[in-house]
Amino acid sequence: MEKISVIVPVYNAGAYLDRCIESVLAQSLRDLEICLLDDGSTDGSGAVCDAYAAKDERIRVIHKENEGLMATWMRGVRETKAPYLFFLDSDDWLDPDVMLTLSHGLSSENTAQIVCGTILIDRGERGTEAEAYGALPGEYSGERLEKEIRGNLLGNEVRTLPFSRCMKLISRDLIERNMEHCDPSIHIGEDLNIMVPAFLDAERVAVINGGAAYHFRFNEASMTHKYDAAFYDAVRHLREVLLTVAEAKGAPQGREGVENEYLFLLMMAVRNELRRSDSAAAASAIRRICAENDAGQRLCAYSGTITRPRNRLAAFVMKKPDAFRIAAARRIFGLKR
Repeated sequence: MEKISVIVPVYNAGAYLDRCIESVLAQSLRDLEICLLDDGSTDGSGAVCDAYAAKDERIRVIHKENEGLMATWMRGVRETKAPYLFFLDSDDWLDPDVMLTLSHGLSSENTAQIVCGTILIDRGERGTEAEAYGALPGEYSGERLEKEIRGNLLGNEVRTLPFSRCMKLISRDLIERNMEHCDPSIHIGEDLNIMVPAFLDAERVAVINGGAAYHFRFNEASMTHKYDAAFYDAVRHLREVLLTVAEAKGAPQGREGVENEYLFLLMMAVRNELRRSDSAAAASAIRRICAENDAGQRLCAYSGTITRPRNRLAAFVMKKPDAFRIAAARRIFGLKR
């Protein structure tokens, strides 16, 4: 039986799909089950998947109606069998030793575990940078896991661990048992929906820094980098889902951790409005977001640090969302994009 199920949701990824699939087939660890899920593509991506399946018996292709990212990877979990899961988005790619490197981080004991590797953000002509997170390389279990990971999971500008479902080996049971918390209607922060409960249930977490990397293609035109009229409602819904998860799991941080995480989601919501072309509508929406969430009070109560320029800009507006600050932030934000 294969050790790792590689799950790749595919939707209109024709420009990048060959590189993605080839990087999986080039893995030095060959013992893989590869599931390509064509989520109703209209650009020929499904045919590309079929062509690769004809050449490599490890590949299975599932063609389905378009349902969105979360419903698609969930289908992949249900359709695969290996004890460890690896998720890969169809516009990203892997160094050849990713699977081997991560598998070396697994414990030989049959335990619920997550091994986190290195993600390189590819910004095209602007170069690449490693995703930063707070947990030091090493193994976390028992008291160390409880204190340094579970007790510090949410509400940090530099995340303790990356919440992306990608670039990890995850015990299948951790995903299967927590899919009940997943809401396929979520389109902002959807990976938090599965990885927060998975981290809270894990008995062991290993962090590997350096070595083979997962290459994340930064897309300026993606949903999180363009104006989205439904963004604020989406993050409010995500907050409610996370509160439910925290209560169900008895999270050490509980509501406080979720509310601190929500503060950063609100910063994203404010930045989303700064992208809006209608300046009057943007100002009105920002004031509503700040008023409905006591944004100034939330910022004063937050005990962590806010250092990233994009968050400092949002906080500058949230503290006092008057016409001057909103207009100044829109000018600055426009220059920085």
